[in-house]
Amino acid sequence: MSNKSELFYHKVPSLLEKNASLIEQISASYEFRLNSENQQVWSLQLTNGKHFITPGTTGNAECIVEMNFEHFEQMINGNLDPKTAFITGKLKIEGNMGTALNLETIFQ
Repeated sequence: MSNKSELFYHKVPSLLEKNASLIEQISASYEFRLNSENQQVWSLQLTNGKHFITPGTTGNAECIVEMNFEHFEQMINGNLDPKTAFITGKLKIEGNMGTALNLETIFQ
């Protein structure tokens, strides 16, 4: 899967549904800035066990995640651990670090 839209409209929701029992207690807002040829921004809101994914920014993300699209795809597919990505500089975080740590639960 190499299309960013497909990733956010299909793969991410599938993971969120698979991990619904783990994420139902997480209330957080994320902004994903994915770079490849051009930057694309996606927002993810988790509230009361529900998730909302929208293209673009909402302007109120608690945690901003910036990374290369290919690395994000590897993370979503379970081939790149979020902590390892952060330590190796493949994932950059702005904002609430506690919220960022939930990425491992969300995308496992």
